[in-house]
Amino acid sequence: MLTLSLVRHGQTHYNAQHRLQGWCDSPLTPRGLAGLRTTAAFLSGRPFTAAYVSPSGRAQATAREIMAN
Repeated sequence: MLTLSLVRHGQTHYNAQHRLQGWCDSPLTPRGLAGLRTTAAFLSGRPFTAAYVSPSGRAQATAREIMAN
């Protein structure tokens, strides 16, 4: 059986300013990091074989945190 988990990055500085970011690599805010840690803790009991992410820093940080748990 295959389980696919889709996760969006946490709040970024541009999100907090209601700005579109597209390809801009706006970093995660403290609130975004806290949400990421909550998501990682929720997913910690699930085994992951791989993570496929964009090259943006916010996506990379999200994947690293989730895969580390």
